[in-house]
Amino acid sequence: MKLEHNSREIFFRSPFGAVTCESEVTLRLAVSESGVPHFVRLIYKPDGGENVCVNMRYVFSVMESNIYEAKVKMPSKPCLIWYHFEVVTDKGTFYYG
Repeated sequence: MKLEHNSREIFFRSPFGAVTCESEVTLRLAVSESGVPHFVRLIYKPDGGENVCVNMRYVFSVMESNIYEAKVKMPSKPCLIWYHFEVVTDKGTFYYG
């Protein structure tokens, strides 16, 4: 299985850089060599907060990768957001981030 996300590329994280409170950020993960996953999740945690799990949706395929996407509304107060991805397949659970 191959997973790819680069927070410095607009394709994977839009908009890039710091964002205003309550704005929306789109995060993408490229998944290849896995068949069809049972599910793909974004797990994020605002600094000092609890983990939030968001199921990512399949949006399209490019070359040999399936692209999954989640849109996340930023908190109402400024903070850092930590995140990673979870992919569950017949071969097991894989994490990226």
